[in-house]
Amino acid sequence: MGNSASAALPYKIGDQTHPPFRNPYTAGYAIHKATSNSDNSNVTAFKASKPDLVKTPLDKFGPKDPSYTQILPALQHFYRSKTILHPNVLKVHALLDTDYPNQESPVNASAVNAGNLSSLEASATTGELIIITEECMPLEDWLSSLDSANVEQNSNMLAYGILCILQALTFLHQNAKLAHGALSPHSIFVTRSGDFKLFYYTLATPIGIEDGGGGPTAHFRKFESYLVPPQYRSPERKETRWDVIQNAAVHAVDSYSLGILFEYLYSHTPTFGYGGQVPEKLKKAVIRLQTNNIKMRPRVHPLLKCPVFAENEYVQLNDSLSTMDLKGVEEKVIFLQKLPSLMAPGGTLSGRSMCVYKIVPILVSCLRQATMKGPDGSEGGSGGVLQDVDRRLIMAVTPAFFQIAEMHLRQDPSEFKAIVTPMIERLFAVNDRGIRGALLARTSLLAAHLDAAALNKSVFEPMCSGFTDSSGPLRELTLKSSICLVSHLTPANLEKLTRYLVRLQSDADASIRTNTVIFIGKIAPKLTEVSQGKLVLPAFTRALKDNFNPCRLAALRAVLSCKDYFDSKTLAESVLPCVVPHLVDAAGDVREEAFVVLDEFTRLLREESRSKILAAGGEEGGNAVDMSASQQRSAPAPAPSSGGYLSSLSSWMTTQAQNNEDGSGGGNKAQTPIQAPASTPAPAPQPAFSSLTLSDALNTKPITAGAGGGGGDNGDDGGWSDDDFDADDNGGAPKDILDGITKSKLTSAQSTSTWATADNEDAFFASFENGGAPTKSTKSSGGKLILPSSKKKEKTAVKKLSGGVDVSDGWDDF
Repeated sequence: MGNSASAALPYKIGDQTHPPFRNPYTAGYAIHKATSNSDNSNVTAFKASKPDLVKTPLDKFGPKDPSYTQILPALQHFYRSKTILHPNVLKVHALLDTDYPNQESPVNASAVNAGNLSSLEASATTGELIIITEECMPLEDWLSSLDSANVEQNSNMLAYGILCILQALTFLHQNAKLAHGALSPHSIFVTRSGDFKLFYYTLATPIGIEDGGGGPTAHFRKFESYLVPPQYRSPERKETRWDVIQNAAVHAVDSYSLGILFEYLYSHTPTFGYGGQVPEKLKKAVIRLQTNNIKMRPRVHPLLKCPVFAENEYVQLNDSLSTMDLKGVEEKVIFLQKLPSLMAPGGTLSGRSMCVYKIVPILVSCLRQATMKGPDGSEGGSGGVLQDVDRRLIMAVTPAFFQIAEMHLRQDPSEFKAIVTPMIERLFAVNDRGIRGALLARTSLLAAHLDAAALNKSVFEPMCSGFTDSSGPLRELTLKSSICLVSHLTPANLEKLTRYLVRLQSDADASIRTNTVIFIGKIAPKLTEVSQGKLVLPAFTRALKDNFNPCRLAALRAVLSCKDYFDSKTLAESVLPCVVPHLVDAAGDVREEAFVVLDEFTRLLREESRSKILAAGGEEGGNAVDMSASQQRSAPAPAPSSGGYLSSLSSWMTTQAQNNEDGSGGGNKAQTPIQAPASTPAPAPQPAFSSLTLSDALNTKPITAGAGGGGGDNGDDGGWSDDDFDADDNGGAPKDILDGITKSKLTSAQSTSTWATADNEDAFFASFENGGAPTKSTKSSGGKLILPSSKKKEKTAVKKLSGGVDVSDGWDDF
């Protein structure tokens, strides 16, 4: 809003909150919301249109003279605002008379001070008057906003507000040598911190000026009856006895108005705890202030010692806060260390407006003072070495600041970001472990109320230096604090975090290694698929080799919690081989957890296998198995060869006989059958042999099947499988073997040997299943089977995997 001239101000004027002519005591100024262009902070704009002021007559109080318009009081206030500066008067940031944006106005300060009407009348009246002040609201609005339930707090705030007005009037009377002249509820504004501020200098005047009229300025005498409610005008003003005012003290006019103001404030609402009455300790002072004898009215300054103000803890604390910039560093530290208890719920300074709008700016100011650098006083908090006194000041500021952030700022996300983010950046820049630890302890609060951009730039990036700090506790605290930031990190910062986690797994501190494993298990769901593949399994593999028991236990639990991120192949080939060795771990809790992990993973693999079978169709799968077996049995037998079954059998029997001879000391002793162990595990399935005959071993020509050779496969058994050697399935020995034996040139004695009948052949093959071997005879007569005295064939050595083989976990590649 505003014309092109008003755009020259570094402020953006927003919506109007109070109209310009809401009452006759505002000099025609409308109130607008406004913001600063530099930092977007809130301010208040007072804006008046000169053409409207010229056309608007002053209100009904005083003589009805249409020539009395609002333009001259508005100009008087505008130019007085430039020259009056005090903590208890409304702070003016900028002023603009759009008729004179780039040149001096014909109105000068001396003319205004003298009440020269002709000087004011010479000003152009086509533009606007704009005054930018600190954010505030009229006193009437503040009184209406009070919570009637907080009687004690309301009483304290009112007492402090009155103290502010007393201090402002004392400044005007003693230092500026001015009487305000328009003191009333309409000339008081309240800031967001609860401070009362004096404004509207439409009648501000020196007293006793020799201007020919005897008394206050001509401007005051002309307009005072229009710009002040009649009850706030002293008797001599109503009687226009300017000579009496001229000869009185400068405070006399305002003292009378102050007495009326006291009664208004305490009777306006019963929420101050005095039943709508002035406090007893103030009644006597109010009576004296309202006396008709101008010379008997007391000065304002002694009222500052009244017990209503001097003995009020809230007032004293506020007064200390207001003068904080004047205190030494040690005094600041002592006061700031008390703030957390004072701001606690139910504390003296627990109000939101007090904490957010008064204490926070003071804390920011203290922090800037402590982080100054360079001889020129430039700011930065560059991370240089702090003096001990500055470090102590920052350590006193930090707890109070975060207490306010948690109790009050979190209610407004935009306010939280605007206030907290600059403070966080400055605090993280300080190179001090104690301050860094205090910040890391509040990371969860920051993560909950700052946006992702602020967290990545202002929190995560500066805190990364803690991962490589030489202090173990700080590295561990950095690790624990960063977990709440993971979901807000950008891909680049997430990748950066994983690299720090890899480094921490080799940390010399066992607790940090353990917490790193736990950390990885917690953040695995938030990682991308690529990051999961790079980090999760290699991290768990390394942790399972750690010699610190809690680290291995944490790794097993983390593996179990991340089971959803491993497919069945990874579980079987990579995860379980790392878990199984811990079934015999030296630590009992690690063993128990390993069994839990193993049971869960085998259950998952079993369910995966069943689901695959069901997906393929149970009946179709069964038919496929039957067809495979049938095709194997129906395959034609290959031609006999020298590498047949009996050659292998003979080699085995020769070796076994040699072993028996070596063990017994002679070949004539009875053979001792091989005994199975007491608790022999179930025999492993025997390998299937195909295309095997006895022709090579017996050196006979193959003969067709004869009596006693029947098998269970109806002659279609050329290709043997494991079932062909099962006596229970076929009821006898394999057909090819019986054919070779019954058609050979054997004597009657030979026909009664072990190899003569199917039953004996069953016993022969059963000996393989029982772990024994047929009895070997070394004689060549009697028709018995003569084994060739061939040299024992050496078996190919089988290379076994030793338990000590180091299976790479891929960590180094990562």
